[in-house]
Amino acid sequence: MIDLELTETQLAMQKLAREFAEKEIKPIAAELDRVQDPAAPEAFPWEIVKKGSRLGLRTMAMPQEYGGPEVDLITKLIVLEQLGFADWSCAKIFSQVWKTVDIIAKAGTKEQKERFLPQIRDDDTYLISIGLTEPGCGSDHTLPYEGPEGGIKLTAERKGDGYVLNGMKHFISLGAQCKLCILAARTNKALGGHKGVSVFLVSKDTPGFSVGNIHDKMASEVTVTAS
Repeated sequence: MIDLELTETQLAMQKLAREFAEKEIKPIAAELDRVQDPAAPEAFPWEIVKKGSRLGLRTMAMPQEYGGPEVDLITKLIVLEQLGFADWSCAKIFSQVWKTVDIIAKAGTKEQKERFLPQIRDDDTYLISIGLTEPGCGSDHTLPYEGPEGGIKLTAERKGDGYVLNGMKHFISLGAQCKLCILAARTNKALGGHKGVSVFLVSKDTPGFSVGNIHDKMASEVTVTAS
């Protein structure tokens, strides 16, 4: 039998998230939805991000060895439920950071973790996006294509000690606000689907990285170009 009784820590996090949602998110949720221009500065709740960061809501997934609480999945779901009750888009901002921190912590190299995780931890406005979807490629990037015609088209070619990425991503949550983007790119053009694809950590200030259209979608969806 599964024990569904919450721990004292989980109850405390639930209360913290509920009070934050009621006090900070709920009063401005409708106002955010009424902003006509998704690219306008007032369309993104930076004050919510900063206030939530100071409470530890943004860095809940940060590994303990890097100064974070590294909460479990159930605790994340509890907090997400409370934040999402007030406004799902605001809740998505925080959960997006949890998800991407998990990726870096579990799949990143030691050098990558030591470079990026402290920055994410210490900067209240540090957000991260994941670039998978493209204008001609969506969830089909995971399908087992036999040929190179399917899946991700953004390419990554080896140049000296690094790579040059060339292509476009589309509908990327937090693409306009992120400081770091986790990009999937094709390193082997002879393979299709998820085969021949590698993942890169690309800082927003990388030369050639630009943000295109910001769409009026739930959360934050944009077009990102890497060249």
